[in-house]
Amino acid sequence: MLFGIDTITDSRPAIVGLRNAPALDPSLAGAKAASLARAGAAGLPVLPGFVVTTEGFRSRGTQAFETELRLAWDSISELGTVPLVVRSSSMAEDGSESSMAGMFTSIVGVKGWKAFRAALDEVWASARVIDLRSEAGEPAPMAVLVQPELDTAMGGVLFGVDPVTGKRDRLVVAAVDGGPGKLVSGTVDGSRYVLSRRGRVLDVRSGTTGGGSGLTSSQRLALARLASRAEREFKSAQDVEWGIDSQGELWMFQSRPVTATAGSASATGPIFGPGPVAETFPDPLTPLEEDLWVDPLRTAIIEGLKLTGTVSRRRLAA
Repeated sequence: MLFGIDTITDSRPAIVGLRNAPALDPSLAGAKAASLARAGAAGLPVLPGFVVTTEGFRSRGTQAFETELRLAWDSISELGTVPLVVRSSSMAEDGSESSMAGMFTSIVGVKGWKAFRAALDEVWASARVIDLRSEAGEPAPMAVLVQPELDTAMGGVLFGVDPVTGKRDRLVVAAVDGGPGKLVSGTVDGSRYVLSRRGRVLDVRSGTTGGGSGLTSSQRLALARLASRAEREFKSAQDVEWGIDSQGELWMFQSRPVTATAGSASATGPIFGPGPVAETFPDPLTPLEEDLWVDPLRTAIIEGLKLTGTVSRRRLAA
């Protein structure tokens, strides 16, 4: 039962349903897929899907693998009529100290067998983007998560703790019309809500680049409950990508630990340290990297501080 909840006999399968027990193993399914498998097993709202595992990466190209892959694709795509999302699920992603967000490839709107097979190869190839190599000199095996693409009326990201202040008695939600991809990619900034743990609005700011619909009270409550359930399951505050479909149902697309928060909500004075920048640049920059990245990164940080309102424009100008 590829998409059922029964365990399967092969403990290291090439392809595994997201609701099958082996999908809970990050070394097999990758961190992203394993987290979703765990969330789904706990009753959180996770779409069905399958994982091309690290074993599948190793056996790619064989006739047995291609046959099994085609059967899995036939099932989830309903013989090619349903568009799919093909997402990286590296063992290096979604850790408690570094998310590696955006380092690997994910592709949406994949329809048709040829397009799916090409998308799978493209996601695998993105494993070369960072130095994750085996002793044989090959890219480290990467799992790939495959799910149906949801027609979302609204989507966004949900933080189970205020990542700016570190306060744990509140949640931060960013919401846009459509799926969360536009928000995550930076195409739009959406609307930003600061909520109590029960979903009451403490602060709200409308997006400046469009696409941020207002959340209803029932939607805010559903998001607050999702944050609490995810935190109970994973034993830490979570950074959740979510979407609400045309029927008003809330779905979880990704859950990972919040990797960067202020050290203390009661701290005073300036805060020093690389913060989330260290996720992208963990090592000293070369002179060429300084030329390529320092000025654009400075501009991006200034714009981010303007959007969040955490620093006055006068201080930023200085």
